[in-house]
Amino acid sequence: LSWQWSFYLFDSHTYLAWVSRPDILTTDLRAHGHSGERYFVVPAWESFAEMRTAAKSAGYGALPTLTTIGRDGKETFTLYHLVKMAP
Repeated sequence: LSWQWSFYLFDSHTYLAWVSRPDILTTDLRAHGHSGERYFVVPAWESFAEMRTAAKSAGYGALPTLTTIGRDGKETFTLYHLVKMAP
């Protein structure tokens, strides 16, 4: 979904980060998490377990915010709000 996000959010002043591995998410959250709201989109055909663990190791919780449904009635994507947890 990389180019699609760039296309639709071109003028939105949204920071987009392509995260392919859990360790990259941890590093990104530690470096940029404080700079604004953070969200993570997960396609229904992918597991979020490892990424959730990576977010937690960086001090973030993942709150499901929106789930999209396809024309066939099946879930397609889930949007998680990554929220800094209290120490």
